[in-house]
Amino acid sequence: MTHLELVKEVANKGDFTIKDTKDFMKALEETVSAHLRDDGGIKLFTGLVLTTKFVEEKDGRNPRTGEPLKIPAKYRPVARFGKALKDAVNA
Repeated sequence: MTHLELVKEVANKGDFTIKDTKDFMKALEETVSAHLRDDGGIKLFTGLVLTTKFVEEKDGRNPRTGEPLKIPAKYRPVARFGKALKDAVNA
């Protein structure tokens, strides 16, 4: 499903305009990004938790030249899925 298809489906199910739904989705994206950046986690819906995980600096290699390099430490977004969501997908 593409972003536009999601917007249209949510707009139809909720009886909203497509513009209002796009504005809501943009606000949701900005809010989730800000909380992940600042707090490190957010419970989006029942069964879906978004958090961040710290990844240490590590050694790497440029695949084109073979030259060794350092991959800097960073935070990586992580999604955890609850039992209810897993069961709904496999029903």
